[in-house]
Amino acid sequence: MHPNCSEYGLSAIEKHGALIGWMMMFDRLTRCGLDETHLSPEVIVDGRWKYIDTLEQNDFWWCSANKNTFLIKTQPSEQSLQWGISIE
Repeated sequence: MHPNCSEYGLSAIEKHGALIGWMMMFDRLTRCGLDETHLSPEVIVDGRWKYIDTLEQNDFWWCSANKNTFLIKTQPSEQSLQWGISIE
C-alpha cells in the first residue's frame, strides 16, 4: 500500500493530533491489505504496483460531521505535500 502504514500513521497524528491520529492509524492497520485491494486504485511506486490509500481519502468518516472541532487542523500534513498527492 502507498503510503506505507508507518508513514500513514505519522501523517495522521501530525494532521489530527494524538487521539484521532491514533484511531486512524489503528483503522488502517486493521484493514491493511483487506478491503483496500478491492476499493483502491493501483499505482506504480518505485517500479512496483501498490494500492493507494492516502490520509485524505480516509478523513471523510469523521471530518465532515465535525467541521468545527478543535481536533482538526486545516493544513495538509507535511508528508502529504511531499508526496504531491491531493484529493479534492
